[in-house]
Amino acid sequence: MADTNNFGDTAPASGIFAITPDDETDLEQVTRGIVASGGGNISVVMRDGSTGVLPLPEGIPMPYRIRRVLDTDTTATGLTGLI
Repeated sequence: MADTNNFGDTAPASGIFAITPDDETDLEQVTRGIVASGGGNISVVMRDGSTGVLPLPEGIPMPYRIRRVLDTDTTATGLTGLI
């Protein structure tokens, strides 16, 4: 898992990638945000290692810095990471 954020935490996203929830594998990059085509919850490991379940409304980018999206307890679908 790379954190290639060279522009500071307030810069807008400059790329995207598809996210497949996985209980064991970190994302290819830490996200600047995340958006779902089908709203629900996401169970996550954040950049700092903390964990929890966060709401993710349909079609609204949320500024979550995520290192892993867990399959367990994730109900949102069509996840896209913003980098």
